[in-house]
Amino acid sequence: MHLLAKPTNASRCIILPAEQRDAFVGLASQGDLHCSRCCHVLPNAGKTAKRVLLQFCPSPPSSSYERSVLIVESETRHEYSAEFMQLTRDFYLRF
Repeated sequence: MHLLAKPTNASRCIILPAEQRDAFVGLASQGDLHCSRCCHVLPNAGKTAKRVLLQFCPSPPSSSYERSVLIVESETRHEYSAEFMQLTRDFYLRF
């Protein structure tokens, strides 16, 4: 099934490289899908986003879409943020 297909009212979520966000949001809007949430994933606080988590729904949000930031690590390598650990703990054995 193509991500932009319109058979249901379900939301769709995707993870993309940050530089592809604008192009994909534009493509989705052509398919009548509207961005309802966007989370920029930063490797650490001093860096720019490497990934974006996007959620799309078939109806436009009542206000501007929800924006957030997720920082993966602190300044020390492999010292993960509490928010990242909570989000991914079901997928890692050593958290």
